[in-house]
Amino acid sequence: MERHSGGISGVAFSPDGSQIVTGGRDKTVRLWETSSVSLHHTCEGHGGDVWAVAFSATTPLAVSVGEDRVVRVWQTEKREQLASLVAHTGSLYAVAFTLDGQYLATAGRDGTVRVRDMKHVAR
Repeated sequence: MERHSGGISGVAFSPDGSQIVTGGRDKTVRLWETSSVSLHHTCEGHGGDVWAVAFSATTPLAVSVGEDRVVRVWQTEKREQLASLVAHTGSLYAVAFTLDGQYLATAGRDGTVRVRDMKHVAR
């Protein structure tokens, strides 16, 4: 099994359980196949530790947040970044989708929770 070069700080299953997404202290997001725990893709772009990750329940999207204050949206089928959004004035510690995938909430060091409508994010 391949691994992050630093600690893993975020992990989530895809809605169907076929994939796992991880975020790590090595500034990467990794997509894994659950059944074999084999690495499918390494997503790069964060400028600091990745603290949290989440999958959308309705679309092939994963998101990651971390030290660089940026929400990164990843298209998991094409294995590419769709968007990067500066969301807070400090590091981001948590991220979650609503069950219908319409909204994304982020929480950060600045003490705020921000909610974004995903229809305004490129797909």
